[in-house]
Amino acid sequence: MPADRQKALDFRCGAGRLLLQLTARFDSLVGVDVSPDQLALAKENVRADSLRLIRSLDDLSGEAGTFDFVNTFVVLQHIRPQQGYLIIDKLLKLLRPGGSFALHFTVGDTREKRRRVNWFRYRLPPLHWAYNLSWRRPWNEPIMEMNKYDMATVGAILMRNGVGRFGCSLINHTGYTGMLCVGRREPGINILPQNMEG
Repeated sequence: MPADRQKALDFRCGAGRLLLQLTARFDSLVGVDVSPDQLALAKENVRADSLRLIRSLDDLSGEAGTFDFVNTFVVLQHIRPQQGYLIIDKLLKLLRPGGSFALHFTVGDTREKRRRVNWFRYRLPPLHWAYNLSWRRPWNEPIMEMNKYDMATVGAILMRNGVGRFGCSLINHTGYTGMLCVGRREPGINILPQNMEG
């Protein structure tokens, strides 16, 4: 648990299901979602004076180091990793020392054939249209990508942001291997002796 429970953030909060769970635990809440429709639903579903809803993490650039808890669940898998790594970094920078996080991301796909097809489908729209039709969906139904994250890269981001200890639970999401990682920002924990020879 975070050392303090004043301020929490849910990234890509959607209709506010997780925000609703945080209202009794934190004094101030921030929900971030790119969709105005989802933010409207969150405002309707989470009736709390302490709730602030915004569309981008960039709107919080002046609030680095002020959050006690940041969360993102079932979101990063739908964002390509190069952008996702930047999001993870921004979320961790928002945490105050002693602040906690819960980050969920996908690390693999156990189905080799699906992994190959999806790589092309995400990049070639006609292939995606054919995929939709084969599943009897509207041909132009948008892609919901499932991207995998490299744990070594995530680990480096965590270390750069003062996270030395964290725990992960494995999640099987229709053949995709996901991880829910929880931990605390503890600046200075990763400082090692400069001379490691000997």
